[in-house]
Amino acid sequence: MRKKGNASMIVETILLLGFIVASMITVYFWAKSRAESETAKTIAGIASSYECADIKIMQECVESDVLIKNTGAHTIKNLLVREVTSLQEYGPLDTEIKPVESVKLSEIILSYNINYEYEITPLIAVSNKFYMCREKGIKIKCSS
Repeated sequence: MRKKGNASMIVETILLLGFIVASMITVYFWAKSRAESETAKTIAGIASSYECADIKIMQECVESDVLIKNTGAHTIKNLLVREVTSLQEYGPLDTEIKPVESVKLSEIILSYNINYEYEITPLIAVSNKFYMCREKGIKIKCSS
């Protein structure tokens, strides 16, 4: 009878150790995948911050229109335009602006009104993903 008790204790110990090892392996692979995804997000965030550092847009009132000029070092892939007066958003607008190029606001927004105030925020592409350079946005208002 004692032999049966000892054998069951050994089986229980082996099963317990197997469960612990399987749990450890599961937790290891879960933590590894989380760490890899968080690292990728951090790298993308740093890359977008680095790219945004070299983005700069300026506005110029020309007759009854606004000229938006890219004076930074990188290409702006899209623009996000928000009309402050009515809080209407336009965009992201598929308007690529290379460095030193410019675009007229009336060409990208059909219902453009010179007496309204607009917020223009550039969007850049890093690794085929778009990032908003919120701190590089500008507010514009030109009077007729």
